[in-house]
Amino acid sequence: MGRKRLLVVLKPIEADPVSQSEGPSRITNPQSQMLHHLDSRRKVHNDAISCCQNILLRKPVEWNSVVLNDLSQPVHDVDLVVTVGGDGTLLQASHFIDDSVPVLGVNSDPTQPKEVEKLSNEINASRSTGYLCATTIDNFEEVLDNILQGRTIPSKLTRISVYVNSQVLPTYALNDILIAHSCPAALSQFSFKIKRDGELCPPLVNSRSSGLRVSTAAGSTAAMLSAGGFPMPILSQDLQFMVREPISPGNTSSLMHGLIKSHQSMEVTWFCKEGVVYIDGSHVFFSIQNGDAIEISSKAPILKVFLSHYFQTTVKNCEEKHLHKNAITYREREREREREREREREMARRRLLLLLKPFDVYPVGQSDGLCRITNPQKDGLVPSFDNFCKGIQVLHYLENRRKVHKDAINLCQSILRQKPVEWKPIVRTNLSEPIRDVDLVVTVGGDGTLLQGSHFIDDTVPVLGVNSDPTQPEEVEKLRNEFDANRSTGYLCGATVNNFEQVLDNILKGRANPSKLARISICVNSEVLPTYALNDILISHPCPAAVSRFSFKIKMDDQRCSPLVHSRSSGLRVSTAAGSTAAMLSAGGFPMPILSQDLQYMVREPISPGNTSSLMHGSIKSRQSMEATWLSKEGVVYIDGSHVCYSIKDGDVIEISPKAPVLKVFLPHHLQNISEET
Repeated sequence: MGRKRLLVVLKPIEADPVSQSEGPSRITNPQSQMLHHLDSRRKVHNDAISCCQNILLRKPVEWNSVVLNDLSQPVHDVDLVVTVGGDGTLLQASHFIDDSVPVLGVNSDPTQPKEVEKLSNEINASRSTGYLCATTIDNFEEVLDNILQGRTIPSKLTRISVYVNSQVLPTYALNDILIAHSCPAALSQFSFKIKRDGELCPPLVNSRSSGLRVSTAAGSTAAMLSAGGFPMPILSQDLQFMVREPISPGNTSSLMHGLIKSHQSMEVTWFCKEGVVYIDGSHVFFSIQNGDAIEISSKAPILKVFLSHYFQTTVKNCEEKHLHKNAITYREREREREREREREREMARRRLLLLLKPFDVYPVGQSDGLCRITNPQKDGLVPSFDNFCKGIQVLHYLENRRKVHKDAINLCQSILRQKPVEWKPIVRTNLSEPIRDVDLVVTVGGDGTLLQGSHFIDDTVPVLGVNSDPTQPEEVEKLRNEFDANRSTGYLCGATVNNFEQVLDNILKGRANPSKLARISICVNSEVLPTYALNDILISHPCPAAVSRFSFKIKMDDQRCSPLVHSRSSGLRVSTAAGSTAAMLSAGGFPMPILSQDLQYMVREPISPGNTSSLMHGSIKSRQSMEATWLSKEGVVYIDGSHVCYSIKDGDVIEISPKAPVLKVFLPHHLQNISEET
């Protein structure tokens, strides 16, 4: 520290929320306490900056300050960077700092446990944990003196290096990265493998999930821990990875969470049309597309950070263990019995609507994503010969799937022509008005086709789902080292092409009754949304890597029957019984009896839930509702995936209940006969 040149990076002083914030200004008098709290936080941070600057004025150092938002070039020609804010300020500043400049984090406004407890029934008063900040304002001068006089040395923290198609991204992650579809409710499809010195450490894992998170040791106590990961020794050079909410991982479930050792790397191949690599949150991100190869390793330049006394003096031997939740399996039988005469009268007119999944697989030569594989010179990217051949194999596989689906449609139409019914077909994407004046809807595709069709069907029209191309376990196993051959599980589909005629005859002759499945009703600021969810809803920030802030409580007859819970997390998922075996189960929830009228909710990756951890996952009974208050500037309510969504903003009140009209569905035989045993 000979020349003693310092750069002070400041968390921006946010505008006065009372007068300028678009969000809180919408909140009326009941939220005035929150406004005053936010204003006091601004003043505390402003005082902290002034205190730091006054201390620096007394020291034999040259220094200048810069607001974090104005930092756009690599930091050079300084001997120390001091960040004033919280962990977020240090994380964002680290993107401009190489391995030669040490960093000291000053937590300008630490969380006060007594204040949090006092205000717990009003607002969430938690602030930055300051996990990586070595000091607060109270002892900043003492810590700074120790650094300037050489009595303290920085620790070397691992960062993550990310390559996309062999080109290194310019930003290294100190906390974690998240690779996901740009829409939080959309499915992320990718494969990954662990490599050592360029050699594959088998096996190749195919995944359909909510994305892939990889964290450093420093980041293992943040979102990774919230998602069920484990804390790592702070100076470990290893990385920890976790597939978020994997769908039907089967015999690869043990590979969804693990370590990337310091001498290893992970290679990910992306299979969605679009995707994003988020680095240390939502502020820094890079777009990816179908066929891109992403390599992740800990070979990035380290970051020198002055850690708190706790880390300097404590040696932690953390066991590498995975936290698995044992799902409690529920089984139920509730046979829906309606009088045969009513069934016969209902089906007498025999008017059917045939709802078809579109031919939306990637045909050779047309898909923007896959044509990148068939044209190696596009964008100056030259994939390896193996990847090129694999791309051709995938194209032929997808073309085969298209033919199978087309054959299924032709067969269903041929069967309908032989029956005493009036019917007409419509492609799912052309459906825009409520379905009326029909006695039965037949969907041909998978669960997704039935789900999207349900948004246009009320509680008077029954639905039969036909799975046009079920997953073949032998095929999945045969191709698992090449790509993911899983298709729709057809959980809600009552028939396949093989038994469609038999099932249809039973329906037309009144020998089969539909089951009544619960749906979710959503009201935003007392206005009901026009779409009911058959599977689940996800309420989150539109950016998958951003923090979602909200509070919620359970009510019955307008009376609160649970404490008010404040949450900072990745969002809130609420599922029906039918949806409890989908994303909810992948996230660690439990399967529910298919005819249950209750809902299940789960806060995704809650940050430091404390004594409310037991309230992060639970049930909303049939007579209850959940009231959630959104506390982020922007948010989205996703219904049954990513296709149907509604924007929300700060202060909006969302009421969630099972009081929506039911959906009548002809379920597969094994669900019709399911018992009520737990």
